[in-house]
Amino acid sequence: MDIRNVSWEVSSDMAQNIIFRNYILVTGQALKSALSRSLASSAESAINNRLVLKTEMDLNGNLKETKVIETSGSDEIDKICLDTFKATLQFTHLPKIDVKKDKITAKLIITF
Repeated sequence: MDIRNVSWEVSSDMAQNIIFRNYILVTGQALKSALSRSLASSAESAINNRLVLKTEMDLNGNLKETKVIETSGSDEIDKICLDTFKATLQFTHLPKIDVKKDKITAKLIITF
């Protein structure tokens, strides 16, 4: 299964933060590569052309919650994408950012 695109939806203040913007760019590239490898072993295909995850993390990059809010149509594909996302975030550490929040909420859109 090919990954066409990985994109993020974040609040405007987070999108303007250059450090965070660079972090999601690097993390998105790493995630796209990891997903390509992880999904290569799947026998299933996505019914829908995209999957959307909603994630919440603290300012240290620790995941507080991640869930599928728009399914690919395959439970197996959804689980692989969710697990790969969580594993990727363990390796792409969020740098210290100066924001007036205690958490970051984002949507991750994976297009097949």
